[in-house]
Amino acid sequence: MKYQPECKFCHRLTMNVDNQEFNSQEEASEYGTLNCNCEEAKANQVKLKSIKKLNEYIDNLENSFQDNNIELSEEIKTMLKKIGMHVLEQDCIISYNFPPLKISFSLNKNGNLVISTVFTESKKTQL
Repeated sequence: MKYQPECKFCHRLTMNVDNQEFNSQEEASEYGTLNCNCEEAKANQVKLKSIKKLNEYIDNLENSFQDNNIELSEEIKTMLKKIGMHVLEQDCIISYNFPPLKISFSLNKNGNLVISTVFTESKKTQL
């Protein structure tokens, strides 16, 4: 059976310019949605791009602070990814404090995810 790529939002048929073979209508619809220009599809494309960047950023976060000996467990990374996803879905601001690292998630006016990281080093000495 030949599946037709169509946008899952506006249901407009899309040309399969890559001549891809689809194994299901869902797969064809995903292709159609990624190649559609309707507003909902564009917003979905921005969201998918943000999710990909979020995952890459969190996976490489330790490298940014290598000199400061910050190690993030897989559980912390998973939680940070979930926080980022929540911000993308709910359009809110969330800050997480993991001393000496503080990380904040928010959306800008274009709907892009913004992640701020602050490393604070404080020393306390008792004399």
